[in-house]
Amino acid sequence: MSKLLKLEKGICKPYRVKSLNRYYIRAGTVAIEPTQEELVRLLQDGGQFHFEISSLPGTGIIDLEPLRLGYYCQKMRDLSAEENNPRTWYNLQIIDEQERLTIAGSLFFSRQVARILPQAGIELNAFTGNDITSPIIDSLTLTETIPEAIEVSESFVRRNSRHLPIFNPEETRRHDLPDYQPFVIRELLVNAFAHRDWSIFGQRIRLSLFGDRLEIFSPGSLPNTLNLERALAGISYYRNPLIAQMLKDYGLMDRLGRGLFKIIKFYRSQNLLLPNFESTNTFFKTTIYKTEHIDAT
Repeated sequence: MSKLLKLEKGICKPYRVKSLNRYYIRAGTVAIEPTQEELVRLLQDGGQFHFEISSLPGTGIIDLEPLRLGYYCQKMRDLSAEENNPRTWYNLQIIDEQERLTIAGSLFFSRQVARILPQAGIELNAFTGNDITSPIIDSLTLTETIPEAIEVSESFVRRNSRHLPIFNPEETRRHDLPDYQPFVIRELLVNAFAHRDWSIFGQRIRLSLFGDRLEIFSPGSLPNTLNLERALAGISYYRNPLIAQMLKDYGLMDRLGRGLFKIIKFYRSQNLLLPNFESTNTFFKTTIYKTEHIDAT
C-alpha cells in the first residue's frame, strides 16, 4: 500500500538533494537545476549568502580611493591613522584575504565604481508629462560611490521640483511646501541602495520624476523572510547588512532600519495621499505623489 507523505515548507531555502549534492527549482511540473545567477539569488533570499561580500576579480588595493577610505576609517569608525591599513580593511570586509575589493568595498571606496561594477549607480530622469513617452527635461546617470550618488540624487530632485506657497493667516507669513519632502527622498534612496539585489547585472536603480509623481525602482525582490506588510510595519531584514552598516556609519540610514515605516507615519500624520509600494519577484518600486495632487483638507 502506497502512502502519501506531506512535508511542511522549510525555512532554510533553497533545498538541496543531499545524496546528489544538487539544488533544484520548480519549472512548471518538473524540477530543474538553477542557473548560477538563480542559485545566488535563492541563497540570498534564504539568508545563507550575502552577495555584497563577494570578491571582484582583477581588483586590488590600487583601486581604492585613499582619502575617501581614510576619512571613513578615522571619522566614521574612530580608528587611528596607524590602524588605517589593509588588515583593518580586511576586517571591515572592504577587501578579501587576497586584497581584492568586495562589492560593498567597491560601492563605497573605489576610484572608478562603474568600471569594476557596471550595475552600480543610479539613473535619474525628469519628464515633462506623466509617463515615459513624455519629453525628458533633465537626465543624469551617476556612477559614483553610494554616499555621493545619494547626495547628487537629492540635488537632482530639488532642481527638478518646486515649492508650493502656503499662507498661514494666523502667522501672517508664507510657508513653502515642497513637492516632495527632503527626508522622504533621502529615506527612499537609502532604502533602494541598501536593499537592492547586487547580483542582478544590467540594471541600475532608477529615479523618475513625472509631472504628478516620483518613482524609485530598485532591482530585486524583497528577501523571502520579509514581505511588504511587515516592511511597512517597521520590521527590517537586511539583504546587504554590510552596506546597511556603512550607510548607518555615514549617518544616512536609521539605526533601526525603519525608513518605510517613518514615511508612512509622516504621510498619515499630514493627511497626505499615501505612497504606493509595488513588490514583485524582480523589483521593488515606490511611488510618491506631488503636493498639489494630495488631499490637504
